[in-house]
Amino acid sequence: MSDKEPNWSHFWRSERHAFDEVMRLATQYFAARFCEMFPVSKTTSILDYGCGPGFLADEIIPRGAKFAGADINEFFIGQCRQHHPGNNFFCIQTSPAGNATILQQQIAEPLDYIVLLSISQYLSSPAELEEIVSVLKP
Repeated sequence: MSDKEPNWSHFWRSERHAFDEVMRLATQYFAARFCEMFPVSKTTSILDYGCGPGFLADEIIPRGAKFAGADINEFFIGQCRQHHPGNNFFCIQTSPAGNATILQQQIAEPLDYIVLLSISQYLSSPAELEEIVSVLKP
């Protein structure tokens, strides 16, 4: 590492699994806070929009919630299905505007919560967010 290279730059370039570990820890913290603020039970339904490899699913599903996850990465969806059989994990498109139909097809009943961890920066307009939250309970 050169004296001019910031520590974070070195960290992200040299640590192969650093992103996963940082995201897993951050998601564990988020899940704990989420469950403190919004009690999770067997009747709670949650969609993790942009679920990635399922870090939130790993924390929430053992609490008994009905859980669904959506992601653009087919490999991650496969991992989630393998680790959490019986839950609804499905692929979405890279364009959030094109996902309204997919959500309507995959989500049978309105949801209590939708989580968008590290996703909102990819939305280009409030209308795209409205399409995502259209599957929430009124």
